[in-house]
Amino acid sequence: MRYLYSAIALSLLAGTAARADVRVFDNEADFLATAPIVATVTFDALQDFQVRGTVEVNGIGFATRGVWQMPGFCSLDRPLGANNIARRHIVFNASNGDSGVTHAVGFLITTFAISPPADYGIVVTTADGAITQVPVDDVTNPNPAYRGFLSASPITSVAIQAVGGTQFNFCFDNVSRAVIV
Repeated sequence: MRYLYSAIALSLLAGTAARADVRVFDNEADFLATAPIVATVTFDALQDFQVRGTVEVNGIGFATRGVWQMPGFCSLDRPLGANNIARRHIVFNASNGDSGVTHAVGFLITTFAISPPADYGIVVTTADGAITQVPVDDVTNPNPAYRGFLSASPITSVAIQAVGGTQFNFCFDNVSRAVIV
């Protein structure tokens, strides 16, 4: 039943279901060895803060309807979290301040969920208008999930939200990206 909820939520999140050329990685080492990564944000050096709406770190914009918190409360590390389970959006900002794109982005999803595990849905949108839906199932506190995305068509945004009958909040850590143009 949980998988049915995940499928329905992903469909609602994405709207349409065109398949892009996006390669999906669930192993951080494999992603970092394959993708042309130029920067990784661990959030460890950031000062504590609370910011409503959107926060930008190293050219990556993180947006939510809630308040971003540093540190997030999803693990003992210093992840970036928000004060609710609302959908989060990742966008890219070029050095001149305009909206940007990248060919690769990856991140660790952490949560405080132990039992039952948490499920999330990710939607990757590319510049050619294609949408790739990626379910992320069975995430727990001792077992965070990594997802990396590599695409020949530039990635314009990534949306992630909790899905299913049991929804848990989540945080980001180890956010890696390729050059933003």
